[in-house]
Amino acid sequence: MHRILTVAFAILIAANAVFATDRFFDDDSAVSPSGKFRLEAKSPDNAGERRRAFASHFVYSLYEVATNRVLWTHEQPMKKDGDYEFPDGEGSPGGIFLDDEGRAIVYTGWQELFVLDPKSGKKVFQTKVLEQFTEDERKKYVHDTTAGPMWTGLSRWSLLTVKSGDISTEYFVIRPYWGRRLILDLTKLVIVGEDKADKSIVDAAVQADRDWVVGVLSKVGDLPKCGKGDCAPRHEAERAAWLAGILGVKEAVEPLHKMEADDFSGSSTFSMDGFSRSSRKTRQIVHLSLRRLGEVPHRGPLLILKSYSDFSANSKHSLEEPKDAPEIGERAAKASEVKTGIGVTDLLKLVGEPDYEGKGEDTFDYDMDATPAFTLRVTLNAKDGTVSKVERIAPPVWKDSLERDGQIAH
Repeated sequence: MHRILTVAFAILIAANAVFATDRFFDDDSAVSPSGKFRLEAKSPDNAGERRRAFASHFVYSLYEVATNRVLWTHEQPMKKDGDYEFPDGEGSPGGIFLDDEGRAIVYTGWQELFVLDPKSGKKVFQTKVLEQFTEDERKKYVHDTTAGPMWTGLSRWSLLTVKSGDISTEYFVIRPYWGRRLILDLTKLVIVGEDKADKSIVDAAVQADRDWVVGVLSKVGDLPKCGKGDCAPRHEAERAAWLAGILGVKEAVEPLHKMEADDFSGSSTFSMDGFSRSSRKTRQIVHLSLRRLGEVPHRGPLLILKSYSDFSANSKHSLEEPKDAPEIGERAAKASEVKTGIGVTDLLKLVGEPDYEGKGEDTFDYDMDATPAFTLRVTLNAKDGTVSKVERIAPPVWKDSLERDGQIAH
């Protein structure tokens, strides 16, 4: 199965570059939609029990599935500088894709996209993906980190066939979370933004996304916890759940409510401000989409807060979810009672655990299901466990911006 990592890949710039964060590039495989071909990408750096960070020396092999015969291979070009060997103009794979003609599309850790010819395996196209985005897109949505640019979270990468009469044309489509697709014509080997693409192609891409959402969510069951093994099924379900809200896919409401039962805590942060956070990312995505589909979520909380003082016998306040915390649909009625100076325990009794971290230090958001809907933003004082600031934001943060999407994607 192909995969796109949900974290950004390291950019390897030069032989003597210094990396703040190790990146690992796993061996990968992809099967064409019809099952006729299989593509494998393998590196000797991944052999054995201990993998090397920044693996390279990848070899791509196209197999005919029926015979297991290798039709072609493509080797990642390398060059030497003394005793050091490093990739020469082609990064290691972060995601691989294969169409029914045997054409390979590869996304690399250098933010490149390249295409390998279905007959020979030779490289026939290569571009730097970030250069395809506008300067405004890069400024707003691409985050530079110690592991390289981060922007692929919640993105959908897919093959697309568009028919016009008896003629079928193959495309490869990248839809980042902010929505403007990049469309690569696999015949002409030209990539354009959807604002410059033919309307029939864009319409086909939108319909393909809707069909994919329905297909994935119709099969959703218990999701893996990701502590062991492959996280791909969870990530695929999360992307489909999120895209359902963006595209207004009403058929997704029932499976989204089913996904609310998932209580997997995907990340925890233990910071120096006096609070630790543990977020239930899958549920955050589901709630965002349910609200965009006009539904009230059933299950919470989404963001579990704990204070360092919870571990002290002299604790004056606790951030444990109280047993008498309100149901998620009842929180809005108590929002007016949230005042500066009240303790955190009283805050949680009134409105329960928050949904997201807000903008600003020790700031937390509650997306309130009311008429009209609004976001309650609360700032906490880490020293004494009291509320120092309360804001009521209308329309709610999730409604008219991509702030929530960005929080989840990154």
